[in-house]
Amino acid sequence: MTKEDDAAPRRICREQLRTDGTRLYDMPGWKTMNSREERFAKVTELFQTLHRIRFSEILESDNNGPGMCMPEFSIALCINKMEEEGCEQVLVADLVKKLPSSPQAISKYLKQLEDRGLIERVSVRSDRRSTELMLTDKGREAFECSRKRMDMFFREVFAEVGDEEFDRMIGFLNRICESMMKRSQQAHENCRREINAPA
Repeated sequence: MTKEDDAAPRRICREQLRTDGTRLYDMPGWKTMNSREERFAKVTELFQTLHRIRFSEILESDNNGPGMCMPEFSIALCINKMEEEGCEQVLVADLVKKLPSSPQAISKYLKQLEDRGLIERVSVRSDRRSTELMLTDKGREAFECSRKRMDMFFREVFAEVGDEEFDRMIGFLNRICESMMKRSQQAHENCRREINAPA
């Protein structure tokens, strides 16, 4: 298989994504919705469409170097960000607080990353109950390769979006993310209270 053959599925995937996006936004009635319920229905449909995007296929390894699946990439991204922010030690407990996934799911993908030689887990000397996480050289290479692929993907997707649209979208998405994270945390806390409540 040539490099052109290998790249073809990715080109098709991106072309289909642009086509789907155009279809969703240009469908009849998109700009003439009058009721709140119609708008809720459309937003739900758009979020479901975004959820179906297979980001792992964009991130995973190809002829240009190693890669990561989406959950692995999210963990590596969080570790890298905490390091860039000046965090001296990246602890598993801190990672669990920052990521939206369950502790069980995070533990599963940490083991995957460790088995692949992409991270190291080291017990903290001052507190043996705490575990520090570090990206290995191989892990950093895989993370950078995946980050470049993700960056290229989004640059292609948003190539025709103007700066003003970009700024409005960033402001809107910030509000949505903050609201969704707040409500997700509330739901998580309510669930924990119900589990721990006496029978």
